[in-house]
Amino acid sequence: MPDPKKLQALEKIAQKLKKNHGEDFFFFSLEEGERYLVPQAIPTGIVGLDIATNLGGIPVGRAIEFYGPASGGKTTLALAVAAAFQKAGKSVLYVDAENSLSLDHALSMGVEREGFYVAQPPSGEVALNLIRDVVSEGVMDLIVLDSVPALVFQRELDGSTEDQHVALLARYMTQFTRFLNAYLTRNNVTIIFINQVREQVGASAPRYGLNEVTPGGHAIKHFASLRLSVRRSSLIKQGSGKDEKVVGHKVNVKVEKSKFGPPRSFQVDLYYGKGFDKVSHLLEIAKDFGLIQQSGAWVAYGTEKFQGLAKLAEHLSSQPEALEEMRQSVLRLALTSPSTPLDDSYSEEEEESLGILGESGQLDTGSQNIPSLRLPSFLTKAPGEDHLT
Repeated sequence: MPDPKKLQALEKIAQKLKKNHGEDFFFFSLEEGERYLVPQAIPTGIVGLDIATNLGGIPVGRAIEFYGPASGGKTTLALAVAAAFQKAGKSVLYVDAENSLSLDHALSMGVEREGFYVAQPPSGEVALNLIRDVVSEGVMDLIVLDSVPALVFQRELDGSTEDQHVALLARYMTQFTRFLNAYLTRNNVTIIFINQVREQVGASAPRYGLNEVTPGGHAIKHFASLRLSVRRSSLIKQGSGKDEKVVGHKVNVKVEKSKFGPPRSFQVDLYYGKGFDKVSHLLEIAKDFGLIQQSGAWVAYGTEKFQGLAKLAEHLSSQPEALEEMRQSVLRLALTSPSTPLDDSYSEEEEESLGILGESGQLDTGSQNIPSLRLPSFLTKAPGEDHLT
């Protein structure tokens, strides 16, 4: 037990600092830490993403990075998150540094016209200063920067193509993220950085694994509470023969960094012009958790049986309450279990390099015990209450 006299002296110091700095100074014990250290989560409806964050949704007041190769689904996923924020009554600022946002694409992702603002800045300085002002004033709830490598600064615009600007973007992003660190949590502003990947060449390229790097230096990597790798997998086709056509592709999402729990990954179908197939995605994960039993061509959910997952998806799509009940059941199982079907596993090479193999050659899980996670508030509400608050 701490010395009461020391605690009293510490309290006086905290009161003095709070008096001088107001609400900008946070000082608390872990007994009251839930208010400050457990962020509110906005559910996205993509249940794999809600589970992968270990929070039941996208955290409020944090920085998130979506990165990956071209045409993987980064912008589409960011628009789906923006639509979820709007559904929760939040406002969105989309900084379109690439000048490539499509109105039809945004609307197909569920984005609403009201409360969604788009900025197309003429230079990187204008883009970053705009975000600085919006974050410091707390006038927007979600900011999407699309994309980091598309930021072109005035020095580059005024110069020639032969000029060298070594680490210019990295220097700007280092200063920029330090500024954001002071305001995001205090003003409950969430920012999503959309980033690309570049191939490493020469001596800096690794001998094994992916030889890629994200532009903008290391600042965003360290600053982000979540880093999600978004990549295209196999194509989704319909029809056969001459009538066969590509209607979408599978998107692989892997949490490469999380300050909220273990790394997780999932796969979801993306249909062009329609968005993510959230219902079929939910059913696949529900089946992994044992909520749906499949025997041959028949699947059973509760007391009802259906001929295939497609029939069950069609049934649930017509009953939003039953669909929401299944979604919450899956989230409860995922967020209260030590492990889930979405947890990433190590390969044998990774186990050896990380030194987590026991003497028998088996994975040593003694130090890997992960406690059950806290349920977000929207999963503890009574039936009938608003699940997005």
